[in-house]
Amino acid sequence: MICKLADIKLRLVSILWYSWRFGKCGRRLTMGAYPRLINPHLIFLGDRVNIGPFSRLEVHPGDTTAAELRIGNNAFIQHGVHIYVAGHLAIGDNALFASGVMITDNNHGVSPVDGPFALQALTYRKTTIGSNVWLGENVAVLSGVTIGNDVIVGANAVVSRDLPDRCVAFGNPARPVKIYNSVTNSWTPQLTGKE
Repeated sequence: MICKLADIKLRLVSILWYSWRFGKCGRRLTMGAYPRLINPHLIFLGDRVNIGPFSRLEVHPGDTTAAELRIGNNAFIQHGVHIYVAGHLAIGDNALFASGVMITDNNHGVSPVDGPFALQALTYRKTTIGSNVWLGENVAVLSGVTIGNDVIVGANAVVSRDLPDRCVAFGNPARPVKIYNSVTNSWTPQLTGKE
């Protein structure tokens, strides 16, 4: 009974405290301890979003006032996830992100003659993550990537290029190693040329 009361209290605090801070806050938000929120008014959350402790949701508009982060319904985001947006980043419904995941839509400038990298202007390209995507522990999703629907990305992968629907991917750079076959209702290994 005490656990249920504590859970209800956490939900009420989340609703009251965060609902007015976000651009949109759906029903049943659960927010873990010590989140880092930068420009939460540019963050739009669907229903039943669960964000773990020590997570960072940061929107730093570049040269646009239309910067935003959109997270769909039923998202389960573990502790220590870092999402950094300078332009536009969209995450579909039913996201499952393990701890330590990093997702971004931007990079610092990379010219060695234009001064320190940290002081160079950000460049950004829209990053999109489809619905029902599971990102394993410490996955990095880089700027300009589109991940399709029903995708699993294995732990420690670096997603630097697009991934199609219904695949399992891992590695650096992440590449599909299995594709879901809807005829046999099973995962079919992909030939990589390295077997």
